[in-house]
Amino acid sequence: TAPMETDNHWIIFLAEFNSSKSFSELLKDDTKLPLEDFSAQALFKYQKETSVITPESFAPTISLELGKTAIWNFDPVHYSLNETDSIPKVFIHFAENLACDFDQACAKVSLLAPEEWAEMESWNRTEADFPSEASLHGLISAQANRAPERIAAVYNNERISYGEMERRANRLAHALIAAGVQPGHVIGLYIERDLNLLIAQLAILKTGAAYAALDLQYPREMLARLFDNFNLKFIMTHSEMNKLLPEHKSGLLLIDKLLLEQNHLVTAPEVNVNSCSAAFIIFTSGSTGVPKGVIHTHRNMLARFQAAWALAAMNAEDVISQTSPLSSIDAVDEIYSPFLLGARTVMIPHKIVTDPRRLVNLLEEEAVTRIILVPLLLRVILKAYDDIDQRLTHLNTWLIGGDALTPTLVKLFHEKLPRANLINFYGLTEGDATFHVTDLSETPPPVGRPIQNTRVYVLDSNLQPVPLGFPGEICLSGAGLFSEYWNRPDLNTEKWQINPFNDAPNSSFSRLFKTGDIGCWQPNGQLQYLGRHDRMVKIRSFRVELGEVEAVLTANPAVRGCAVRVWQTESADDSVTNQPRIIAYVTLKESSQATPMQLRDALKVHLPDYALPKQVVLLDVLPILPNGKVDYLSLPEPSEVEPVIAENFIEPSDEFELFLVKLWERLLKRHPISTRDNFFDLGGDSLLVIIMITELEK
Repeated sequence: TAPMETDNHWIIFLAEFNSSKSFSELLKDDTKLPLEDFSAQALFKYQKETSVITPESFAPTISLELGKTAIWNFDPVHYSLNETDSIPKVFIHFAENLACDFDQACAKVSLLAPEEWAEMESWNRTEADFPSEASLHGLISAQANRAPERIAAVYNNERISYGEMERRANRLAHALIAAGVQPGHVIGLYIERDLNLLIAQLAILKTGAAYAALDLQYPREMLARLFDNFNLKFIMTHSEMNKLLPEHKSGLLLIDKLLLEQNHLVTAPEVNVNSCSAAFIIFTSGSTGVPKGVIHTHRNMLARFQAAWALAAMNAEDVISQTSPLSSIDAVDEIYSPFLLGARTVMIPHKIVTDPRRLVNLLEEEAVTRIILVPLLLRVILKAYDDIDQRLTHLNTWLIGGDALTPTLVKLFHEKLPRANLINFYGLTEGDATFHVTDLSETPPPVGRPIQNTRVYVLDSNLQPVPLGFPGEICLSGAGLFSEYWNRPDLNTEKWQINPFNDAPNSSFSRLFKTGDIGCWQPNGQLQYLGRHDRMVKIRSFRVELGEVEAVLTANPAVRGCAVRVWQTESADDSVTNQPRIIAYVTLKESSQATPMQLRDALKVHLPDYALPKQVVLLDVLPILPNGKVDYLSLPEPSEVEPVIAENFIEPSDEFELFLVKLWERLLKRHPISTRDNFFDLGGDSLLVIIMITELEK
């Protein structure tokens, strides 16, 4: 009806502002109104206190007025008190920024006040000098020349000096060159954790080649997939270990035989290595069933080490433990970071790492000052000893990463080790990003602020910064990040973007890496990690793509359909057994009689132990969404599924067997358990064994 002159009439439309369209285009395209029939000219009026913004002469027509008072209604089930305060502010910022230009893309309209963005940018002022033109092995050689008698590394009862390590690595490097190794080659390294491993790594770098860490825990089929998909020019291993490898077309380098050759020079080969050359490659889980190769250069690792020293002072007198899996980025930190400073690294065998008693004894004997651990192993160590502070008097820096650090564990650490620092760091195989020296005042513990030469952004899907307290994807830029994924141009295009917040095109901040992690900025400038937006999970600090597990299951001829998800049971006492559990749900083909145990055994051939489902659940049908995809949220919790009782099930026969069964049921979250069952077949792993041993000792 025709309005009276005194009436206000509004026609309301729902529009999607997460669009590349401008506000003007939205009105033209989405309202379908005969705007020419309206007599009013374009007006956007925003009133806040005494300020009025009225950009005029915009087309088409729009009138929006916000008075001094607005009422916002919130459902407390879905919004927190902080959000009820921040969401209206975000809307106001959006209105102000939209009013400045109706022709800008709606998705690019900032939700931040200028002063808020300026504060976020101040947290990213992390530029610092580092030896950007050097090589890792060149700097280690310089340390060997300065102090050749200093002890570089310890393994069991063996010790090697910097001078001797340099001479052996040089001789081996010449042997590798004679065998055909050239700059740019990638050498697969399949060697036990010992002093020869250190010599082999240095020798490869001295040739100008890079090495790819092949974990001894990788199953043969996983190694076969690596060999089929990546061009490893040579594989270096020991004669006794060669028989463990699947067939491959790479050249073979037997380190035990090469080290016996004494006719090579002990001086460094004359090979010029660019700091941007690949130094090593680390493999991580891939959703297609083929692992991803993450390429790190000499330059980005030197930036990473410089940042680590800045956040936790380190010098030549430090002793660092090498406890992390050799296929992890943390192992590189444990080996090279001390070598660059003339410090000492203690190589700790896996069998000792997984035994808290022997581990603590060795840390005490070697006077270790710095250690990198996952939260679960830290908690086991703290729980195992009441006198840990008196025993590990030298160990003053504990770096924790890989999994979320809980407030309970922070409290326990500071109670048990009041003189030590607990540093929570956030990073990926692709590079570290933030750090935080913990205290008892923050719950949950944040992952901190950007490290040196690193910028951290929390962005929406259009690469726009989200307001404080709002979740978004963590994106990184800086000198310490990896260079690219090996052989994956598609993934490089997806993950690497031009950094829209950088005004120096050729700087180390010109690229932006999309991590896939979700986080938010807190008002105090601390980053809070919130999880993932895809199907990648962390299991015992290892990245696992659930799609990779599904791909391997689907290839099993007995399987008709499958779905894999993670369950995590919470507990009020923050029990150490509250670890994420991969559960596989399978429907079988009509002709199949496969059992859950047989399906899990088949997976062992293809997947490392940390990626194995703790349990395989057989279902008649998988829950399906209307779009035909699996409804993961409707998959039953394992405890809700009727257990399958084996024909040879045997009840505990005495009090001790009953105690063990109850302990296993608690650790493995399985019921019932037979006295004939195997701990590892039921989903047990090396860390759960540590907990079991500790409980048995009690």
